[in-house]
Amino acid sequence: MKKNFLAAAFMILSFSVVFSLGWKEKPKTEGSASNKTIPDGKTHEAETEVTGENAGHPFYSLVFTDMNGKKVSGKELCEGNDIVVVNCFATWCPPCMAEIPSLVSMHGNLPESVALIGVSFDMGMTPLQLQGKLNKFGVTYPVYFPGENFDSFFNTEAIPDTLFVGGNGVLLDAVVGAPRDPEKFFLERISNLLER
Repeated sequence: MKKNFLAAAFMILSFSVVFSLGWKEKPKTEGSASNKTIPDGKTHEAETEVTGENAGHPFYSLVFTDMNGKKVSGKELCEGNDIVVVNCFATWCPPCMAEIPSLVSMHGNLPESVALIGVSFDMGMTPLQLQGKLNKFGVTYPVYFPGENFDSFFNTEAIPDTLFVGGNGVLLDAVVGAPRDPEKFFLERISNLLER
C-alpha cells in the first residue's frame, strides 16, 4: 500500500510540474506587432523589431525543414492563406500531445483560407522517428522542424504554443498552453481573426 501511495504521489507531482510548464506566460515577444493572449485572457503587447526586406513580414524569412528534409520558407507556407495556424510542440510534452487529437479534428473543419502546420521541437529525433509517433495520433497536417531563426522571431519559451500568422507573414495572435477545449478555442480564435 505504501508503494502505491508513493507511486500515485510521484505521478501527481510529475504531472503538475509538466502541466504548469505548459501554461507559462511568455515575456514580450520581438518580431511582430500584436497582442499575445494566453488561455486565462491576459494579453500583453509584442514589439516589432524586424528590418530590411522582411520588415512587417517576419514569418516570411523563416526557413523550416519538412519531414523529407526539404527546406520550406515561411513565405511559401503563407501563400494562398489568410491565416496559418502554427502549433509548436514536442512529443515529450504531455500537454502538447494531449491537444493533438483536437488539432487533427480541427484540421478537417478549417476554412479553405486557413492552414494548420505543426512545428516540432524534438531536436534529437529523426523525421522517421517523429513520423512514427505522429502516425499513432493520425496527424494529417504537415509538420516541420524549425529553422535556426524561428525562436528569435517568436520567442517560444513554453510549449504547446500556438501562433496565428496572417497571410502577410505578421503574427496576429498567440496562445501559450493547451486550452481546455483546443478545437473550440482555436476555431473561435480563427473566426475572430478572419472577421477583422
